[in-house]
Amino acid sequence: MERNRYLVILSLYRWRTFLLIWPAILLTDFGMLIQSIVGGFWRQEIAVHVEFLKPSTWAIVVRRRRLVRNLRKCPDREIIKRFTGRIDFQEIPLSMPVKVSNVVLDAYWQMIKKLVRW
Repeated sequence: MERNRYLVILSLYRWRTFLLIWPAILLTDFGMLIQSIVGGFWRQEIAVHVEFLKPSTWAIVVRRRRLVRNLRKCPDREIIKRFTGRIDFQEIPLSMPVKVSNVVLDAYWQMIKKLVRW
């Protein structure tokens, strides 16, 4: 699921948008790494990141970017409107770090929504 999330992000958004959302991706990935260590699935989490060191994965990204560029009708600004700054885990109660992250991410997304004009 993590690998596919990255493939969608890298395939769908313009590079300008990707660079703007990258800090939020890093923040959530750091949180997921902590959660994976606590939950005992850190090997799978690391494997996702190692996957993006492979040229074959980047070949998939390049192919998908070309396909999306040719089919795309909706600009990034329309997609960004649907972004949310909340992390919700249905399986576990929200911890204080997640609650704080939600406030920070929500403020960040509000700023990004105003910046993305393409």
